[in-house]
Amino acid sequence: MNKLFRYTGIALCLLAPVLAKGQDLGQIRMDKALPSENEVSVWGGVEDGRFKPVHAALFQWKAGADACLVRHGRHTSWKGTLSLEQAMGKHLGSSLFLEPGYYPMDLWDQTTGKTSRQTGRMEIGLLSDLSDLWAAGFNASVKAAHESKLGSFRHSTFGMDAQLEPTLTFLYDDDAIFVSSYLVRLRTERAKVGQPGDGIPPVFLDEGMRYGVYEPGLGLFPVLEFSHGFFERFYSPEWSGGFGITWKRGRAGEQDYSRFRTPGSTLKGFFEVPREGFEVDQVYRITYQRDRDQLREARDGGYATLSDRVTRNASFNFSLRPHKGTLKRAGINLDGNLWRERGFVSVKDEIRMIGGTATVFASAKFLWFDLDVRLSAGGGRWLDRGRSYEEDNVLRLAEDWRKNMDYRLLPRVGMGGTVTYHPYFLEGFSFQFDTDWLRAFKNVHLGGKNRNIATLRVRYHF
Repeated sequence: MNKLFRYTGIALCLLAPVLAKGQDLGQIRMDKALPSENEVSVWGGVEDGRFKPVHAALFQWKAGADACLVRHGRHTSWKGTLSLEQAMGKHLGSSLFLEPGYYPMDLWDQTTGKTSRQTGRMEIGLLSDLSDLWAAGFNASVKAAHESKLGSFRHSTFGMDAQLEPTLTFLYDDDAIFVSSYLVRLRTERAKVGQPGDGIPPVFLDEGMRYGVYEPGLGLFPVLEFSHGFFERFYSPEWSGGFGITWKRGRAGEQDYSRFRTPGSTLKGFFEVPREGFEVDQVYRITYQRDRDQLREARDGGYATLSDRVTRNASFNFSLRPHKGTLKRAGINLDGNLWRERGFVSVKDEIRMIGGTATVFASAKFLWFDLDVRLSAGGGRWLDRGRSYEEDNVLRLAEDWRKNMDYRLLPRVGMGGTVTYHPYFLEGFSFQFDTDWLRAFKNVHLGGKNRNIATLRVRYHF
């Protein structure tokens, strides 16, 4: 079964380009007169600085290629994308998982080394008319990634994320639709840990908030997660909205995935209201998402809860869209987060935090140039500093945890911009340069205040 997952993911990533635009699949039959689109691009970028999540690289470069295709037929529309990416970075200590923080447990090594990652993703979507009022289709995607660490402490991780989302669309009016979808997702990772030898420490198993145990000789750590859920949406010129929920069930550890259980759920929704004006349109959008995860370990014939965490995110977006002129879009986005994490068994600890970010953005177009700029400011604070009862047998990566809290809570400002050049002498080509700079007001445990990101992309649209 594991070989099947691996070979299927690799094969799908090597297929010819098939999909991707950001529009909801259920909407692509609303305007059947839209032209078909093709797009390919190559890109590369660097990222540097110490103001970062603990797992991120001190310095990292990335390069990749993308291909997109959208087709509209008489009764059927389909879209697709294919992307490949290579990343290489120097880590001062990192997670062995492909997406640190996604699972309620983690595997950490604290050695310095270079990490190489290859990622491939393919998505395909299809929507076909059943009648004048109904359309049905599906959206499917596969993402496969492999990461290996070079140096004295060697590890490798292979993971695959496969999703299938059947979709049903009902045309409520000439310009209003209902979209219903059901999501099925399978996610798997297998971390192979090098055997400890001279000077190579055992890996640290984080059971939540950097509490955990050292695992000597942990040769293989597999994770398997299945999730399913639904999402209901309504779109119209007057207002749009939607809500959905996803349930997750995961297993991890040992050859038969029997050591841990990781149940969880995700609840999300959005509401949007556009307002048309004589010269300027206004758009108001509110989104909300709540994620909950638990970690349970096999003990005495059952499973004991080790940790529980809940993350809530709410955002408000307001934008202005002038009908004429150089300025195309301007607005502000307010984003707020509430974290709560609790430990139950080896140590009784509870931490609550609140954070937020305000971003002002604007887009303009003049001659052959598109310009996007953004300014942001954010930070956070403790609502509850925790209640810890330290014991002699309790282990914690305290310094890593303090760095994690600094990155979440330190006040910071940021600025960035994207310049896109469409040369008149090369029809369909564009050259895009994107850069971001982030600076914290304090330097406590991270060792630096700055983070710089720059990316160059060459795109051909036909």
